[in-house]
Amino acid sequence: MGTLFDQRPRLDTLATHVRVVMDVAAQLWPDVKVFTPAHYETAARVAEAALKIQGADVLDEQLGGFGVLLTDLISALKLRA
Repeated sequence: MGTLFDQRPRLDTLATHVRVVMDVAAQLWPDVKVFTPAHYETAARVAEAALKIQGADVLDEQLGGFGVLLTDLISALKLRA
């Protein structure tokens, strides 16, 4: 996963979200041929939880990137002083 200025685009289209939910449903119930609304509701909740976890990971990576930038800025300011 990239940091700060090197982040890949997040899921941003409805079609992508639907595909993710369908993929999760297929992974959760590999033997089911016809999914019910309950299957998709559960899969959507799993996908939503995964996106929240991913969002937290992205935030951690970005904060780490800010730390590096601040360290570099402090070092540059010390050199000028």
